[in-house]
Amino acid sequence: MFQAFPLEPSLGLPQNNIKANWSSDERDTVFEADALFGDQDWHEGILTTDPIGIKETRFVEQYRGRLHKWFRYVLPMPFNPKSNQIFHLILCSNFEVGVRATRGFYCNMTGNPDYTPDNRTAYILFKRYHPEIFMRLSGNKRPLHWKILWSTITQHEEGICDRCCSDFKEKDENESLIQQTLYWLENEDYLTQYPSNNEWDSSIIQYRLNWSVLKERLAIDPPQILKPLSQRQQSLKEINQ
Repeated sequence: MFQAFPLEPSLGLPQNNIKANWSSDERDTVFEADALFGDQDWHEGILTTDPIGIKETRFVEQYRGRLHKWFRYVLPMPFNPKSNQIFHLILCSNFEVGVRATRGFYCNMTGNPDYTPDNRTAYILFKRYHPEIFMRLSGNKRPLHWKILWSTITQHEEGICDRCCSDFKEKDENESLIQQTLYWLENEDYLTQYPSNNEWDSSIIQYRLNWSVLKERLAIDPPQILKPLSQRQQSLKEINQ
């Protein structure tokens, strides 16, 4: 599922959360945004005097969080068709492969760097921290704990995962074992529970990567924030093709 919406520099929104002070146009815009979000919880973080760029980021993140009710992965891709104008094309999916491929294509078009954390260094550090899970392994065999963690780091948008992720099933078909491994990763602080209140199965526990722990223990930084695709970049791409 793709969805797109624009963010004008002013957002057309009031700079305060006091309804009595809103103009009629501002009131109409707020009501439209209420319909988009499905609630009024977004008012506090966005109807402020904070800089426009900060409010734009919050606006997208607020909407992204609500989409997680139906979709495991939500990828906003910014476009800059005109000066001081940002649109976001949002990809929603429950399958990491398609999201990862779309992100890669977008990064190639925009010049955003591909996300390639250092596997070798991270693995050596992980093994040093958790020698107990390597004790029964022979040769170069790697534990399921590492496989699931690394797959979540490199393949899952926002570092979100749960026991039903399709790439986890490729590593082990035993869903119960996958869940046990996720419990272990949570207990070791690599994952934190993500309260998404999903609509497809509320019994599925969803998780999100703890980037501060990954940085501290494994020297892994999160992916960089995506820079928007401009009309000029698109034109240059077409000329060079």
